[in-house]
Amino acid sequence: MVHERQRLTRKARHVWPRKKDPDEAPIFYEKMDGTHQTFTEKEIRLGLKRLYEFQRLLTGRQLVDAIDWCESIARLKSQVMLKLLNRALTDCVEKHNMDPARIFIWWAHGTRGYFVKSLRKHTRGKFGIQTSPRHHFVLKVRQMPLEEFFHRMYILNKIPRPIAADMRLAVHEGRVGNHMKREWAPYLCANSRFRHRKQLKWLDRTRQFDYYEARREWIHRYKANGMRASTEAREARGLPPLAIAQ
Repeated sequence: MVHERQRLTRKARHVWPRKKDPDEAPIFYEKMDGTHQTFTEKEIRLGLKRLYEFQRLLTGRQLVDAIDWCESIARLKSQVMLKLLNRALTDCVEKHNMDPARIFIWWAHGTRGYFVKSLRKHTRGKFGIQTSPRHHFVLKVRQMPLEEFFHRMYILNKIPRPIAADMRLAVHEGRVGNHMKREWAPYLCANSRFRHRKQLKWLDRTRQFDYYEARREWIHRYKANGMRASTEAREARGLPPLAIAQ
């Protein structure tokens, strides 16, 4: 009964194209497409039970969101995972030129390593042997394609917490205009996301929603927003703006 309810809930959140267009890109891509990056942290002084907790916490999350979650954990030993996540983010952005908003963790797993025995002094002048673990943790990240990112953000409304928090902060401080508030309405809070999904369902049932056309417009706006900083810098120097790749 629980699985059936979860299946119906997932089905209610999706909005699919009415007709499959072979000229359009697919919605979901293969995760092992050769563009993913693997990061490993060896000799971690944490037990497998703690590594499995981090595994459940990090899998499926956006990389920046995962960093925020690890920073909020009041554990000194979480600094090892935080160091690994920060290294993965820096490497993906600076070396591979990935978009930080589209970097997601699709696989995280803790593996058994070896144990180190050391001599430790106990109470009353007694000594004993302490066994400390040296396990490994593997992290695989990928840059989500724009088509899959559109479906996750606009259709499913699974917004990463840092993005939604930055939007709400900008609206609260008055740094955006009314046009941007209307454009951000599907992502701001749970109430606005719920109303957005209801409107999408109504438009889809009344045959007023074209999935591929909405996706093309959304991707075009996303690329334009990503190039806004470079465009403003070029205009300040008197240069023409760069053309957006289709």
